[in-house]
Amino acid sequence: MTSALPRRRAVELACLSLVLVGTFRLFALVLHTPMLGYANQYDMARTSACVDLWPALPPPERYAAHQSAPLPRYVAEHVAGGPCYPSSGIAFVEMARLAVGAARWAGFVETTDFPLQAVGALQASALLALMLAFCHAERARPWARLAHAAVFAVVLADPADALWMNTLYTEFGALFFAYAVAGLLALATIARPRWPTAFALIVALAGLAGSRQQYAPFAAIPLLILLPYWWGPARRAWVAAAAVVVVTWTLQAAALAQLPGIHAANNHDFYLGAALPAVHDEAKALQRLGLPSECRAAIGSDWFVGMGADPQRECPEVDSLGRLEFLRLVRDDPALPGRILVRGLALTEPWWQHHLGMIAGVAFGDLSQAPTWLRLSLASAGERMSLDLHLLVLGLLAAALAAAAAAWIRARCVAQPDDGWLRVVLLTCAAGIYAPVSAIFGDGYSDVAR
Repeated sequence: MTSALPRRRAVELACLSLVLVGTFRLFALVLHTPMLGYANQYDMARTSACVDLWPALPPPERYAAHQSAPLPRYVAEHVAGGPCYPSSGIAFVEMARLAVGAARWAGFVETTDFPLQAVGALQASALLALMLAFCHAERARPWARLAHAAVFAVVLADPADALWMNTLYTEFGALFFAYAVAGLLALATIARPRWPTAFALIVALAGLAGSRQQYAPFAAIPLLILLPYWWGPARRAWVAAAAVVVVTWTLQAAALAQLPGIHAANNHDFYLGAALPAVHDEAKALQRLGLPSECRAAIGSDWFVGMGADPQRECPEVDSLGRLEFLRLVRDDPALPGRILVRGLALTEPWWQHHLGMIAGVAFGDLSQAPTWLRLSLASAGERMSLDLHLLVLGLLAAALAAAAAAWIRARCVAQPDDGWLRVVLLTCAAGIYAPVSAIFGDGYSDVAR
């Protein structure tokens, strides 16, 4: 008893230290002057069209991509027929707008422009609050609290992740709700949850499924992990969670159907940029897909970079292909998915988004190269890996997923008690594999590292 008390105090002290380090690290980046964040690419317009916030630039520059440097000031404007892509991350932007409006009403803010850093500060605060909520929920398990504090300080506050906060991208929503789902699955009480815990997990699953189109299918993984626990004592909650995920997935599909440009871009990047360059017989593959022979000159292009012509006009027939039509190619060449995957995995190594400016006012300012402690990141270490080591790490992650799945199935078969760690390992390994695979087979090699 006497030896356990000092050990517990040491763990609590380490936990507090990590929380303080992570908090300082996170807000030092989010509140930095000049603003730090990934620059405006075309994807940000999809959120701008939903929340009626656009860069404080004169038209038509206001509606263009500005990837050389992030723009810190925005103005309110409704653009009829804008490419609105509703995602769960919009909730953070709207809360930031309410906060800025309240500050303006109280006289603390005089300018009529909207500071994008308000979104970053709100999202950083939400992440901090979520981590503290998990630390409170895990107060009976000091080591679990230490794990949350370590993940917060080392991973969530990492600038490679935190640079998404001062933006209108959807990446933060995916990160936030993925962490929320993982933290809830780790709770020892999740196996027999009370209604507040079950409701929180349902909300987190809805947020994850609604964050980005490719994560709607992934939300089924936590549901499968929960099935043997909830089907008896919390069957209604499981059915409700499954229904929410299906409805969210359906709404995502309906929203994307209203934005044919996204489908066309994804098809171009996948078929012309990833699948067809990996086939053995290009002419036969085009015939299998029902594409004209003229499309052969476009193989190797992506939505923005053509093979000597306008990429969006080189092979317009590819826009109407369905994703399952890829199976026509696999029927003749079963090894094709493997070749596509291996080529794509080599592109997942650069974790920093070097093609986007990261410092406001500096053309393609690269925070990873800045001489400051702010740039300290796991991403820098990851990018220094050799390609062989990088692929080895991914292979070990796949092996860990298989081992975790086997251990989880065995534990469920013998009704072995589970304190939550195995569930979290299974989920995080699945996420680590799902993210690159879904990116490669979703929209090819375009921004696959992102």
